[in-house]
Amino acid sequence: MAARACEFGRIASNGQAAKAAREIRIGDLLQVKNDSGEFQVEILALSEMRGPAAVAQTLYRETGASRESRLKLAEERKAMVARIHEHLAAGRDVFAYFKHEETPEGVLYAVDVLQSTANQVKS
Repeated sequence: MAARACEFGRIASNGQAAKAAREIRIGDLLQVKNDSGEFQVEILALSEMRGPAAVAQTLYRETGASRESRLKLAEERKAMVARIHEHLAAGRDVFAYFKHEETPEGVLYAVDVLQSTANQVKS
C-alpha cells in the first residue's frame, strides 16, 4: 500500500518525492496525501518487522502544524455541510451557490455531501 502511494506521488520525505525503496530514518518528516487530506508525521522509531497498527502508531507522531491544519479543514467542512443543508431546506440551488462562493475543492466536497445525503434518504 505504501509502495503504491509512493508511485502515485502521495508521499514526500523531507520535502522530496519518496520512492518505495527509500529507507526512512528516525527524525525524517513524511508528508502524506490521502483521500481525507494531507498530514505530516515525524518518524520516532523504526521496527524490524511488520506489526499491529497499535504498535505502528507508536513509531511516528503527527506534527502540531499538521494537526492544526487538519482540524481547521475538518471545521471548514463541517460548516460547509451545515450551509449545504440550510440551502437544501430553503429550496435554493446549492450548486450555483458553491460554484461562486467556494474553491473547486469545496464544490467537489459539496457534491460528495449531496450524494451521500441522497443515498441516506434512499435507504
